[in-house]
Amino acid sequence: MKLTLALAQINTRLGNVPANLEKTSRLAEEARASGADLVLFPELSLTGYVLQDLAPAVSHKPSLTTMSLARC
Repeated sequence: MKLTLALAQINTRLGNVPANLEKTSRLAEEARASGADLVLFPELSLTGYVLQDLAPAVSHKPSLTTMSLARC
């Protein structure tokens, strides 16, 4: 079985989950259009890397969508 991977290195905006999610989604779509089966993003790519005291501000309660993704 052939699996095509794409590696994404992105410049995140610290604490700006909506902007980082939009960028992540756009890059995932570009990778898919280029033939990628799986896209790998860095850890903390949605919240930013120097999270420290921002953790409570950017955390979200689990939703049904999040829970269903966790079961996959």
